[in-house]
Amino acid sequence: MNLQTVIIEREFAHPLEVIFRAFVDPEISTKWIAPDGFQCIENVNEARVGGISRTVLQDREGNTSVCEGNIIEFIENQEFEIEFWLQFGDFKIEGLKNKTTFKQSDLGTKVIVELLVPEGDFVTGATAGWNQSFDNLEKQLEQSS
Repeated sequence: MNLQTVIIEREFAHPLEVIFRAFVDPEISTKWIAPDGFQCIENVNEARVGGISRTVLQDREGNTSVCEGNIIEFIENQEFEIEFWLQFGDFKIEGLKNKTTFKQSDLGTKVIVELLVPEGDFVTGATAGWNQSFDNLEKQLEQSS
């Protein structure tokens, strides 16, 4: 299976520390990480090198998708990188990566998600899903303000 790098960026009008925490604190990320049509039913993030990252999403029909991996890089308030696998029913894909970088910007914080995912529909799905999740995060931040 051929893999492709996808970069998804978003700027938020919130301090870098707030945005970083929204990603690494499971209590917060559970509220926004699921894209449209899904809910997050399990979310673990051991925010350290060697820690586990596990997210289980469930669609309206009760089907689950599991994303689980190891954190291979973690720099507080700067970036983290996860090597992970995805599973949808009996279908499992290994060797994927997510590197998320946080930078101060004129607006507040710029988030750059760099994914290594299978070519084709996964690229489209990952891009749409992350943009929906970013929209959810913005709404969550507005409610918390």
